[in-house]
Amino acid sequence: MFNHKSPTTLQAMANEVSRCAQAAADSAQQESQAAMDAVHESAQHLKNQVNDFSDHVSRRATQHVKENPLKSLLIAAASGAALMAVLSYITRSRR
Repeated sequence: MFNHKSPTTLQAMANEVSRCAQAAADSAQQESQAAMDAVHESAQHLKNQVNDFSDHVSRRATQHVKENPLKSLLIAAASGAALMAVLSYITRSRR
């Protein structure tokens, strides 16, 4: 009815289970490190793309200001006035 295993057999089974668990843990650690490396690489690639785009926009904006200084000044003044109007409205509505 009961299958009585000898202590040696139970110890061998425990050792095998322990070995398999360690192998699974090692594999999971390697997989998670590979995933983290892939995420880091993707983030670095995205950062490079954002930096390139930012540089491009900055160069274009500088070129536009050089080519159209009066228009750029009027746009900046209008933007500042609009921002001040929004901030003034927000601070008045909180009182």
